[in-house]
Amino acid sequence: MRLASVFKTSRFHIPATWVAAALWCIAIFCLYYYYGTHGLSMKDMLYELFVFLSTDPRAPLLYIIAYTLQPFAFLPSTVFTVLAGSIFGFWPALVYTLIGANLSASTAYGVGRVLARPAPGLMNQLARWIGPLQRAPFETILFMRLAYFPFDVVNFVSGILKLRYLPFVIATAVGSVPGIATLTALGTAVSLKSLLAEGLSFSMIDIRLVGVSVVLFVVSIVIAEGVRRVQKRSLKAGQQ
Repeated sequence: MRLASVFKTSRFHIPATWVAAALWCIAIFCLYYYYGTHGLSMKDMLYELFVFLSTDPRAPLLYIIAYTLQPFAFLPSTVFTVLAGSIFGFWPALVYTLIGANLSASTAYGVGRVLARPAPGLMNQLARWIGPLQRAPFETILFMRLAYFPFDVVNFVSGILKLRYLPFVIATAVGSVPGIATLTALGTAVSLKSLLAEGLSFSMIDIRLVGVSVVLFVVSIVIAEGVRRVQKRSLKAGQQ
């Protein structure tokens, strides 16, 4: 499901895709302006960006802010998470991403709740999940996080459906840990510095961390299945 199809603003009648396109145009213009005025190749510029993010003390804060705002430019959160692992290292990236992801989830939830209404056809696409989300929000959102449902879509839809905030934010904080750890380990397994400096080679990939990422993925899916069973029992109990 495309994120742009999840909502339409009800107070400001500007298509969300137009806003995202405008942000991208501004970003590309700034990128090429910097590229031209400093006489850098694209490879040089990416390398400078990597050095800045991996060494500047302001970089973690900028990363968290960018992660918080990324849903509104329709950027996939998975890309941010994988890159963070390669730039910051596993444990710092895990902490920064957990902070950014939870802020992003709450921001998107608030926008969905206050400013958005479902786009045409959305309710039909989500009919299977609307009932469980409303009757057992904590268990259902926890399952969605553990089962790698699209992160931003879940955030916006939860706001649109006006789910209770506390179950939403707690389930997000708990359920997003395995998925973020999985992607962070995958990013840490690849030496982005070597990739930018020397090009792609097998030696820059840490197979052990790739294995850790695979194990974390499997563990998350197994836990998700357990949560799904708890959710079913909770829904049955609510119907009695």
